[in-house]
Amino acid sequence: MKKAETGMSRRNFLLGLGAAGGALAMGAAGCVPKASGGTEASQGQGGETTVATGTGVGRGGEIAVKVALDGTVITSVSVVKHNENLLISDEALSRIPAEIVRTQTTDVDAVSGATLTSFGLKSAVENALANAGLSRNDLTQVAEPAIPREEPIAADVAIVGGGLAGITAAVRLVEQGKTVALFEESGHLGGCAIAAYGWLLNVDTIMEAEEGTQDSPDQYVAHLEDVAALYGEKLEYPEIARAYAENNGPMVDWLDTELNVDFGARTGGPGIYDPEEVNRIYHFNNYARSAVRTLIDKLHEGVAQGQASVSLEARVTKLLSDESGVHGVEVTYADGTVSEYEFASVILCTGGFCHSQQLQQDFGIYENVGTCNPSTAEGHGIDIALEAGCQMVLADRSASYGGGVNPLGGELRYLANLSAGGQIWVDARGKRLIKEDGTRFSQKAWDDAEHNEMFVVFSEGTLPARPIVNYFSYLEGELSPWQSKAMLDELVEGGQWAFTGETPEELAGAAGIDPAAFAQTIADFNGYCNAGSDPEFGVEDLRKLEGKLYAIKTIPYLLMARGGLRVSPKAEALDESGNPIVGLFVAGEQIGLHQYGGMISNGAGLGGATTWGYIAANTVASL
Repeated sequence: MKKAETGMSRRNFLLGLGAAGGALAMGAAGCVPKASGGTEASQGQGGETTVATGTGVGRGGEIAVKVALDGTVITSVSVVKHNENLLISDEALSRIPAEIVRTQTTDVDAVSGATLTSFGLKSAVENALANAGLSRNDLTQVAEPAIPREEPIAADVAIVGGGLAGITAAVRLVEQGKTVALFEESGHLGGCAIAAYGWLLNVDTIMEAEEGTQDSPDQYVAHLEDVAALYGEKLEYPEIARAYAENNGPMVDWLDTELNVDFGARTGGPGIYDPEEVNRIYHFNNYARSAVRTLIDKLHEGVAQGQASVSLEARVTKLLSDESGVHGVEVTYADGTVSEYEFASVILCTGGFCHSQQLQQDFGIYENVGTCNPSTAEGHGIDIALEAGCQMVLADRSASYGGGVNPLGGELRYLANLSAGGQIWVDARGKRLIKEDGTRFSQKAWDDAEHNEMFVVFSEGTLPARPIVNYFSYLEGELSPWQSKAMLDELVEGGQWAFTGETPEELAGAAGIDPAAFAQTIADFNGYCNAGSDPEFGVEDLRKLEGKLYAIKTIPYLLMARGGLRVSPKAEALDESGNPIVGLFVAGEQIGLHQYGGMISNGAGLGGATTWGYIAANTVASL
């Protein structure tokens, strides 16, 4: 019987960390043609050779695989179709098929940070086995050693987290002669920035000057103060906002002129959320993933030169500290091994906690909430920092959006189209809470709704006009109205997130909305349509809700955390008394956008990650 061969090693995984792109139809045995369904059989060296196809559901929808079998031995697994985000899912798309071939079982560990992709792949292989008349219990079992993990180098600095802040800090430190050991709990680098669709803030940069834009940190801080006042807020930590403003320009110029990050046309513009008096917002070419790619390539150079190491699927579970400060980390690896390492400095870059519904509830933010962030954004870095004596600030603040649908483990699959028109939003009490068209503060409806759930209500007559539900993915593109209707029908059939009824009372009963109040709300709104004005909220797009009615249950979703760990202007972690914790620094979303004014500024998510990674690295390099 033919033996399965993979040639896998941990070194191969690490050398390929974060690799972008890759052929669609790649698996443990290379490229294969598109799956056609069913099974194919021929005579192999050890018995009947069977090629079976199967499907599973990943983060981005259907995953299709081809599985080649020599008797009861899997000889190859090839992924032939998927809609996963490549930079996030690459490790899973290559490793899961290879591990299944190596171990001859689908009971292999999921890749951290790509859990849904991992389970979708395993389900697809099991479906293929079923199509071949087998189950995983029928496979010829093998006992081979696990892929060995690699120890980090002895280094000056530990960086905890390999998102945009972490890799920025790592590259900057290596450039300044420091040695770095980076620990990332997922199977890839890049974090949330891999899927980021946004912009990078520029404050007094070379690109601005080339366009004739006059700017300065003083102007930017004044802008933050003005916009905060419009929201009824203030800059609670102005010294942190100023540090951000003063370091942003040098950081962007460093990315631009020294690392040669691709900014495409190099033209700025105003932000879409707030009026800007100068054009501070610049796009990367091919979104933020191009910057991630450049930084990872630069980090690879440091690894090759022995100045850096990268440990994937390595979760820092404790900060080693004593009365003198933080002096190392405890790391738990995917194989269960726990090790401790000493470092002169530690930079925390583990991101926010948008994926943790438990922390949202603990901090009093939301009862129900979703996110598009990876599963690693669940706040464990906050936990270990608090255990080490760090101060948490603004924990109850949130920056949410409305319209999330059908979360899987907290990760959103779909969005309701809140701008489609001809709709009202009600909560479980059957009441409208806000103007449904064109309001800047639409998320407030979800903040105030019972259980943070709002129902988007519309009539069947509006469906052909625009898609009413869409994929939550920057890679998919907008569905056609008819594709969207098919997705809506699937959600209705599922009976959990979309509902329909011939009358308001029937719809309310299916959706769990107060029927009497809902019927009155519909009657009132239809009366406003007849009268030509909405005296409650001033909606201008007035279309009667009649005939067959639909309701999509939606929840708020988070992209970035506003609260985080208190820091000094030098990115030093501060304790409850406001004093620096020796040896510990913080960068990126773990600081929280509100602390540096980022919640009221465009481009401050990516700008905050890169700028605070840059600040932390410069501080540590100067020690």
